[in-house]
Amino acid sequence: GNGAVVNMNLVLGVDSDGDGLPDDWEWLIIANSGGRISRLTQIGPGHDLNGDGVADDQDFWKGTLPFLQDNPLRMTLLTRHANGRLSFRLLPVEGFRYWVEFSPSLGAPAWSLCPISLTENGPFSAGSVTGSTEWITLFVEPSPPTSFWRLRRQ
Repeated sequence: GNGAVVNMNLVLGVDSDGDGLPDDWEWLIIANSGGRISRLTQIGPGHDLNGDGVADDQDFWKGTLPFLQDNPLRMTLLTRHANGRLSFRLLPVEGFRYWVEFSPSLGAPAWSLCPISLTENGPFSAGSVTGSTEWITLFVEPSPPTSFWRLRRQ
């Protein structure tokens, strides 16, 4: 049917410090912290190991790693629509700006700002979108026939 979409975040595994994060993930962060932290209580809500403005617990929920200074951005659900547009989804970090760039080649890339739309049939504009706590779907025009896209964040 056309029921509502429900997003459920499940934490699997032991959470001995009660912060909502699995211990195995926290031990991974400790092991990769370069000795800056050594206890589970040093990770979680209110902590920001890499100083990027995103709390460690938000890194967990977004699938990023707080020991990386420049976390990779993740695009999901790449879809080609009947009108030829391509779309992808991303889970942004609140307050950061996101934009798409394209290049006709990866051999000697010449990245240019790619016009985007927030709807399947809406107008395109060259610019960025500011992240919130909700998933964002961005639509791009696939031209020329061979293009490469990248997502940027500031």
